[in-house]
Amino acid sequence: MQRVGSQLLCSPLDLAGFIACEHLTQLELAVALGEGRRPAFENAYADLIRRKGEEHERAFLGELRAAGHAVTQVGLGEGRDFQAAARATVEAIRDGVPYLYQAVFLADGWRGVADFLERVERPSALGPWSYEVLDTKLARHPGPEHALQLAFYSHALGQIRRLEPQTAHLILGTRERVPIRLPDVSAYYRRLRRSFEAAVTARPNTAPYPCEYCSLCDFRSSCEDRWEREDHLVRVASIRRDQIVRLAAKGIATLTALAESPPDIRIPKMPPQTFEGLQEQAALQVRTRRAGEIAYEVRPPEDGRGFAALPPRSPGDLVLDLEGHPFFEPARGLRRGQVVGWLVLLANAASSYARRPRSRRSARARRWSVAHAQRTVPGLPKPNCRAVSAWVRSQWVFTNQSATCRPSWRWPRRPARSAAGGTA
Repeated sequence: MQRVGSQLLCSPLDLAGFIACEHLTQLELAVALGEGRRPAFENAYADLIRRKGEEHERAFLGELRAAGHAVTQVGLGEGRDFQAAARATVEAIRDGVPYLYQAVFLADGWRGVADFLERVERPSALGPWSYEVLDTKLARHPGPEHALQLAFYSHALGQIRRLEPQTAHLILGTRERVPIRLPDVSAYYRRLRRSFEAAVTARPNTAPYPCEYCSLCDFRSSCEDRWEREDHLVRVASIRRDQIVRLAAKGIATLTALAESPPDIRIPKMPPQTFEGLQEQAALQVRTRRAGEIAYEVRPPEDGRGFAALPPRSPGDLVLDLEGHPFFEPARGLRRGQVVGWLVLLANAASSYARRPRSRRSARARRWSVAHAQRTVPGLPKPNCRAVSAWVRSQWVFTNQSATCRPSWRWPRRPARSAAGGTA
């Protein structure tokens, strides 16, 4: 969002931010109008995602050129002149170039840069061709905000060629190309855009609440400072927004008020045990704040919860632990940049190991651990080492980020060979 002269220009990113947090829209608007300042701080996670997204976009561009396609680049250039770049985009579209990279659109107080436009042989006002939008996204699955961006770019493209596109495409971090049928999302896009423009005009009073976008937001520090000043209920660990609303309706609007509230109070549409848990958590946090050290309470064990949900420990157990970063290489997920650790519980000792999962030493170590367990633990079925990898993928029982394998499950057996030498 930016004010240029007397005009306020918005982008599809502003619309995506509005979906995530209406308070963010008001903060961005205040900055655009000169009524506030954007906090200056480093966000390593946001920088990582931005860098990986740019790498993904350049990789797809390289694939197009390597396949022999002619790609015309527009972009904003150093001057960031949207009007000149939008005119260059229109000229390239009228010329019918096969691909446009960084196509710039400017219309009706909105502007944006589409990653790619792809020529398709569908007649339009320009001639026997038209275009569809291709947008690269680091995500592994399409989301509503992605569809909204495609709807904006496609609507702007339709104004140029006088023919509304029917399909746009996402190039996901997995390299998968996902078509989005625009008639399915256009009504939602128009309605959300009207709501966004109404919020920009009316400027309602909003309050910050934690959401998924917080990890990427430039205003995160200012919201956290506000929560601290107000002793807001969002600071209670694991509390939900609907629970905050119900507590506030009962006059409990701060963390301290919740911690000091009587335990027998009843909150409409909130089970007593839920309120009791929130009240205990708030009380612990207040004790921690006042004492300057972490306060805790030891809860009695409950069947089926916590560690009690794990099966009983016994010799021959195999425990697998996966650690990695989802954005190390989006196209391969966690397979690279990952460490795999496993532990084999023997009769009177434990053997552990950790390796990069795709290394040969890692595979040998896994087979050695399983074979050693079979020799050491009586009654453990003998594994077929060649089938261990496939069996593990189908038989691990995952608990959060770890997995436990029961020795009572049978390993895959090697197929019996017939007298003719084939498998029976």
